[in-house]
Amino acid sequence: MGIGGILQLIALIGFVIGGIGVALAVMAVSQGRTARSGVGIAVVGFVLGIAFAFIGTGLLEVGVTEVAVAYNTVTGQLESPRGPGIHVVFPGVLQI
Repeated sequence: MGIGGILQLIALIGFVIGGIGVALAVMAVSQGRTARSGVGIAVVGFVLGIAFAFIGTGLLEVGVTEVAVAYNTVTGQLESPRGPGIHVVFPGVLQI
């Protein structure tokens, strides 16, 4: 599992925390209490999930004997080849 997989796992955990926060808010409202803590947990969880999902899809891991060619979908031009290592790309803008 590479760095991208680890970040995707953290994003999944964030979304689960967001779901738990929604469940806590619904339970609190059904019991006549304020839903403030559940909503806070839900917001933090979903923001964490979205942030790490975006970061995880934006990392490109190129092997030692590989070269990645990036295509810019906005301008229609080929970018410079990416050598071995970890590179940051913009999801949806660059295709590898």
